[in-house]
Amino acid sequence: MNIYLFNLINGLSQYNFVNYISIFLSYFFIYLLPVILIIWGHCYQNRKMYYFSILFLSTLTTWFVSQFIKSITAIARPVVANPIIIEHGYSFPSQHAALTMVIAVVIYSINKKLGTFLIVASLLVGFSRVVLGVHYPFDVCVGWVLGWFIGLIFIRLFKNV
Repeated sequence: MNIYLFNLINGLSQYNFVNYISIFLSYFFIYLLPVILIIWGHCYQNRKMYYFSILFLSTLTTWFVSQFIKSITAIARPVVANPIIIEHGYSFPSQHAALTMVIAVVIYSINKKLGTFLIVASLLVGFSRVVLGVHYPFDVCVGWVLGWFIGLIFIRLFKNV
């Protein structure tokens, strides 16, 4: 099923506009995201440090956990005939999916509108990783679940602070 879905989604890479959108989401949006969060955080002046702490610690934890899982599982990236992007390292789980989802979940607990936008963006980023041929759908789904789970843990941990 994983290979079938990969071939189906990755087949969209034959359309140039899908490739451009996927590259934007996977690479440029990831660098634009901190700018969005800094501007948003500036609007919440009374609890800036609180929000920054949750975001920073949950994102850092997600990065470490996903790196740890990658090193243990050591699952190779998909092999495609004509790669659009070449990534190095292991495939499972998708750190792009995990990191964007943890940020989206934490922000959603604070601001529903921005959080909803970021959840949709996280889903699109994950989808773009499969289109670009650097992850299998299962890698992305596990990344989303990992980010969601760690985000909920940090929301609960910081709830009483």
